[in-house]
Amino acid sequence: MKGVKFASAALGLIIGVLAAVPANAFSRGTFEHMAGLPQQVEGIAVGSDNNVYTVSTNGANLFIIPGAAPCDTCMLTTRPITGLGPNPVNLIGLAFTPGGRLVVADAGNGRVLAIDTTFGSATVVMTIPMANSFLNAITFDTNANGSNIYVSDSRNGIIWTATGCLNAACPLLDAGSVVAKAWAGPDPLLSPPTDADIEPAVGANGIAFSNSGSRLLVANTGRRNIIQIPRPTIGGPPGTPMVFVTGVNGPDGVAVQTTATQPFPASIWVAPISRTRSSSSTTSPGG
Repeated sequence: MKGVKFASAALGLIIGVLAAVPANAFSRGTFEHMAGLPQQVEGIAVGSDNNVYTVSTNGANLFIIPGAAPCDTCMLTTRPITGLGPNPVNLIGLAFTPGGRLVVADAGNGRVLAIDTTFGSATVVMTIPMANSFLNAITFDTNANGSNIYVSDSRNGIIWTATGCLNAACPLLDAGSVVAKAWAGPDPLLSPPTDADIEPAVGANGIAFSNSGSRLLVANTGRRNIIQIPRPTIGGPPGTPMVFVTGVNGPDGVAVQTTATQPFPASIWVAPISRTRSSSSTTSPGG
């Protein structure tokens, strides 16, 4: 992810076929202001308490926005983040494990942190065995109870994975961090563009599994594509990455709708960097 996305537009991509198809525009309603934040933020995640969580990109603070916002009495909670160490941080993607623990990608330092939402303390739970990485978005196996974590590397064109004690019940200080391994890539379809006139130079960005868990969907921001990576078995190795949807202006975050609500049943929703157009979808990515 790149830039401040707390107020980003959501796009629906009508996808579901294996061949690359162009994204289609759809009409969206007006934006509604939810909360004002005192610092730049990047990713967002919704907790089981229905509150919205985000972190300042410089790692200074965790922000908690009440699920009832916007309202006249809602109060933004700010918790200073401690335990980050002396190195500068660039906190970007964040997600809740299925067990309820908040984890955040520290992009420049090649690690994933668990942040205590009550006290704001950070603990390293995953490290990347490669220099010059830029970690971005985070997702989990849908049925692995949070034991398998997947993180996109926007600079190296890699999806990293690790298996470790990431659930809320696990004693992190005893379990320690785990070293990730490359699950998919490096691959040209996951890598940033090399053309000097193409911006931004960001590759694999937002990631999300299809509802069945048989495909990982990856937004390649610079190449303006949504990539799909087949996965024959849950927790198993990946198949060959391929272009799934093309022509999306700056695709950034990705989410898969889990319900069949009309008019976009089980669609993929994408938050773009570009503000020039929006796109929508027609078929289900549930497989």
